[in-house]
Formats: sequence, structure tokens, C-alpha cells
Amino acid sequence: MELPLKELPEEKKHMLLFMMLLQQYEKIASMNMGELPNPVHNQKEVDLKSARFAVDTLQMLRAYTSGNLNSDTSEYLESLYTKLSGKLSTLVAEEEAKKADSDIGFPGKTEEN
Repeated sequence: MELPLKELPEEKKHMLLFMMLLQQYEKIASMNMGELPNPVHNQKEVDLKSARFAVDTLQMLRAYTSGNLNSDTSEYLESLYTKLSGKLSTLVAEEEAKKADSDIGFPGKTEEN
């Protein structure tokens, strides 16, 4: 898909490219949280360290662009960060709970349960 960037005013072009950057990090985070399949082998996988990197990058972009974005873009970034950081926190807590259960050795707890 070719974007008609040449025809856009500079400010709109930058906004479009910034939104595309945000969407790339959204896909990276979602893929590494097991929500989307990895395009290399078309399977879902969980890599919380990589997901954390993507979410932290969005957090950094929030900080560095604070006050410099139009309201729509700012709201989109805030919403995206809130959604992804919440999902990541839930996954991390689930992972820690599984680890704690296995460390304690609860009877009847197996990998299938």
C-alpha cells in the first residue's frame, strides 16, 4: 500500500507517520503478549520482556511528546498506552502467580491446571 505522503502538508504527514509508529509498537506489544500470531511462523507466543520494551517505548514517547501533539493524537497515544500497560500488568501478575504456586508446590497443581 502506497501512501500519498507527497501530497500532504508537512504537519499532516508527520502526524500520519507518528500514528503509524504507534501502531507498530501496538502490534509488537500485542504479538509479544500472545494476542497476535508471530508473522515469521504464524503462531502465538508470549515474550513479556519484549512486550515490556514496546510498552516502555510508548511510555517514553508519551513523555517526550507531552504538549506537542494535537488532541486526537495525544488521546490515541494515552489510550493505547493505558490499554497495553494494563494488559501487560495482568500478564505479569498471572506469570508471577504461576511461579509462586510452583515454588510453593501446592498439591494438585500441575502445568495442565
